[in-house]
Amino acid sequence: MSSQNEYGTIKKILMKHPKHAYLSQENAHKQWQKLHYPASVDMNRVMDEFESLLEIIKQYAAEVLMLPEAPNTGLDSIYTHDPLVTTNKGMILLNMGKPERRGEAQAMGKFFEQKGISIRGWVEDPGTHEGGDSVWIDENTLAVGSSFRTNREGISQLKKIAGSDFEVVSYGLPWWNGPDECLHIMSFISPIDKDLAVIYPKQMPIPMREDLDRRGYQYVVVPDSE
Repeated sequence: MSSQNEYGTIKKILMKHPKHAYLSQENAHKQWQKLHYPASVDMNRVMDEFESLLEIIKQYAAEVLMLPEAPNTGLDSIYTHDPLVTTNKGMILLNMGKPERRGEAQAMGKFFEQKGISIRGWVEDPGTHEGGDSVWIDENTLAVGSSFRTNREGISQLKKIAGSDFEVVSYGLPWWNGPDECLHIMSFISPIDKDLAVIYPKQMPIPMREDLDRRGYQYVVVPDSE
């Protein structure tokens, strides 16, 4: 079973409960503006929605790993996809481009070591890379967006870690609405099968669309109204 795709059967999943990310309503209220949230978090609503999501996830994932509370992490640490790239030979831990999230990879790395989960490598300063800028477009090719949160040095380090095991293909992303409303590669593409993806083409770099067309991809296009 490959870890290098976006659509396979979930065998194991990593999550973080909001009680361990948000800690309290007071703590959430202190952070939301700095993190560029559109409004403060309703802790009770978040807890209820998470429990509902967790019940759905448990129907499909054989094992759910829960990250514990950790120092130097904040509200955004609930998004466990962002500090890492999962490969068949272990986890690649990333150096978050958002300063408020810099402690997340270290906390995750400590957790992996305790659980005996292999760590393949780390992206380190001055490189930055966020998981939202990485998407597997086939099992041997990782598409990476060069963005406000993922810089060229981070991409270069990722390529070195990958070696000859898989190809890293990078694309420059548009400015869109600037650094405070950061556009990631996964903002406009979500593969849902081997050659099928949900896309918002207005944000997609032309070379990426051309590469996907050459690979025989079909698309579900998100309308502007969405």
